[in-house]
Amino acid sequence: MAAQPGLLIVDDDEGMLSLMAEIIRRKTQYAAFPFAAGKDAVDYLRKTHQNGSGRKADVRLVVTDLVMPGMNGEDLLDEIRKLDPGLPVMIVTSHGSIDSAVDLVRRGAADYLTKPFKPVEFIQRIDRILENCRLQEENTRLKAQLRQQNVMEEIIGSSKPMADTLKIVSTAALSDALVMIYGEGGTGKELIARAIHALSARASGKFVTVNCGALPDTLLENELFGHVKGAYSDAHSDQLGLVEEASGGT
Repeated sequence: MAAQPGLLIVDDDEGMLSLMAEIIRRKTQYAAFPFAAGKDAVDYLRKTHQNGSGRKADVRLVVTDLVMPGMNGEDLLDEIRKLDPGLPVMIVTSHGSIDSAVDLVRRGAADYLTKPFKPVEFIQRIDRILENCRLQEENTRLKAQLRQQNVMEEIIGSSKPMADTLKIVSTAALSDALVMIYGEGGTGKELIARAIHALSARASGKFVTVNCGALPDTLLENELFGHVKGAYSDAHSDQLGLVEEASGGT
């Protein structure tokens, strides 16, 4: 069972930490996960982002002070960007460090808020960030649906085996697992492969094909992995292998 979704708060000032946690609990539908040190917050996020956890906490937003001993807000932002680039971070800062906060927004922070602040302003900023995230997720979902619809329309067939195959295509596209497609000549194996590619996270990369059966054994390695100039007598220039050409794609 998943834990209640919440907001993670980081501030070495115990009074400010308690205040922000109380505002979140009273004025929002979210739980508050308070931490007095950036390192502890990162450790918590690492644990909750591990796969297979039955009680995985759903952290929607991180609110962090900028100036803290040990891991400051800047370092914390960098760690979160590595761990979960989609997790928004709001910086809370004093007037003296606004320039630093603005720079962090340019580097990926969702927003910044200066101390002291009114509870209503604190909640408004949180609501705005979470609403922007919701809209971005909805936009991504709709684009994926449209792309899937366009791809699937290219594959003709309404039989149950074809419908079952298309379900597998959608599932395989979400995975980084290796995929083998087999069938008789002319049944559409390459079309299915292209559909998996088009629906995957690698869709913006190249889709590269090679007919291994048409290549002699002596040329297959060279075709796949390329060579550098002078590797053998006829290697007059560098040649990119198909594996490298397809890097980032399929």
